[in-house]
Amino acid sequence: MLVFLAIWFILGGLDALFRLKTNHLKNRIAKIEDDWKLTEPLMNEREALMQQKQELSDFLVFIGEHLQKGMLYSKKLSELSRIIPREIWLRELSLKTETKDVQKTFFLEVKASIGYLKNDEDMLRKINEFVERLKNDKPFFKDFDSLSLSAIQKQAQVQRIMDFQLTLPLKQGE
Repeated sequence: MLVFLAIWFILGGLDALFRLKTNHLKNRIAKIEDDWKLTEPLMNEREALMQQKQELSDFLVFIGEHLQKGMLYSKKLSELSRIIPREIWLRELSLKTETKDVQKTFFLEVKASIGYLKNDEDMLRKINEFVERLKNDKPFFKDFDSLSLSAIQKQAQVQRIMDFQLTLPLKQGE
């Protein structure tokens, strides 16, 4: 009986020791999980920033290549101002990038408006004339692959104004 009691105390002591160890490990796991919850958003933000850094780096390399080729954007803007009719005004110019099948394409996006002509047909004709002038102007168009006209839309608040968008993909490294 004494042996049985000794074994019972030993097993009880081992059980208490294992429970104590288990609780200690559960507390450590809970603390690690809490710490992970705090750092996870920071890690996600870091990954997003690293991706943006890489995209900007690629963009800067591309711009550097075009600047080395002699494409001066101030000159392009000057040429654009020479070509643009007075009925059309620019709302936004931006250099953007698009990735399709691992191929990056850079393009100039021009958002513009036309207005205060007699009717819609006159505005559409003037837009078309402007697009043709851009395409046929060799000094301006030499750095672009093509030109597409999109998003022609009449403004809802002002009936005599139309907005439109031009997309000019830049020629890739030659």
